[in-house]
Amino acid sequence: MGRHWRELVWASLLVCGCASDRSGGGAATPLAPVRGLSGVSPEFFSAFDALRAAVDAHEDPVARRILQRTETRLETRREASWDDMGANERRSLEAADALAAGFARILDGRERVAALDLALTIDEHEGAPRLMLNVDSAWPSSLSLRPGPATLREEFVWVTALGRENRTVRYLGLEEMSECEVGPQRPWSRRIASIPSELPNGALAARWSWSLVLRSGAVLEAGARYPGMNWGVGATEHTIRAAYLPTTPVEPRELVDYLAEVDLTRARREQILPPVMERAVRIDPTQRAETLALLKPLVQRATPEKIERMIPALRWLARTNAPGSDINAWRQWMSTHGDPPPPRVSAGLDLPERRIR
Repeated sequence: MGRHWRELVWASLLVCGCASDRSGGGAATPLAPVRGLSGVSPEFFSAFDALRAAVDAHEDPVARRILQRTETRLETRREASWDDMGANERRSLEAADALAAGFARILDGRERVAALDLALTIDEHEGAPRLMLNVDSAWPSSLSLRPGPATLREEFVWVTALGRENRTVRYLGLEEMSECEVGPQRPWSRRIASIPSELPNGALAARWSWSLVLRSGAVLEAGARYPGMNWGVGATEHTIRAAYLPTTPVEPRELVDYLAEVDLTRARREQILPPVMERAVRIDPTQRAETLALLKPLVQRATPEKIERMIPALRWLARTNAPGSDINAWRQWMSTHGDPPPPRVSAGLDLPERRIR
């Protein structure tokens, strides 16, 4: 396996690795609104507080409406009394204009990023699997993407026929990405890594899982620069199995029926676990959730001894080792499997609390 790990080309993960001029045409536009409300007239505090709350909550349509109303108020104020304003009032209005423009850039950037489909995928090249990053764009014009630094998470899990699991997780920090161009009907893709094609000694199956986090950067369109934030990159995984296993997948019901019918405690682990694990690792990854849902009632009524024998298969299907080898923890985990995820909590914008002077 060592040779294959050395072949991983993490250094080549320049997520948008096309050669390009970094200048973007003209002076760079700031990527965030003016910090806080310092210098803005108090009459606009409530509007910007509402706008900040909507943007922070990712309620972009609401934020757009608030922004439009605020911009209308600013324009009306400017047209009505600009000539009669003192220097301080003009500076206050200009500060509000700048803050509104900053929020507009954030929303414009989000709109463009939302039109992108970024995903890690697996493809075959000359008979060998490889990890790819693919970018598609539904935006009507060409975009130049400049993501910030990235972190690639790789999880490698392999199991034996007796259910012994080996798990390795590593995070690879990647430098700032270079630029790439995407457009309608003009996708972009790049090879990220080679994937080993053989199993570790004694393994029944192995699974690699990858996820990529891209930090804030920029999106350029026709020379205009917008913040590039919240890049959503689809994760992927790749599984290989022992050559002696049948290549046809096992249906979820087949595994569930086998576990329900067989007395898992009647013999030693060496006799019981291989048939269970051979079925579990052949479940299609797209059917794991269905399999766990079917197993839930079986686990709830099973004896502790039977659950103990089921844990290796449950661990492989659930893609988690959080419950460990604790029988009650697995019973609890299975009882809540399929519940909706908790509501998303925004990390917030980097805007300090307002200061009223």
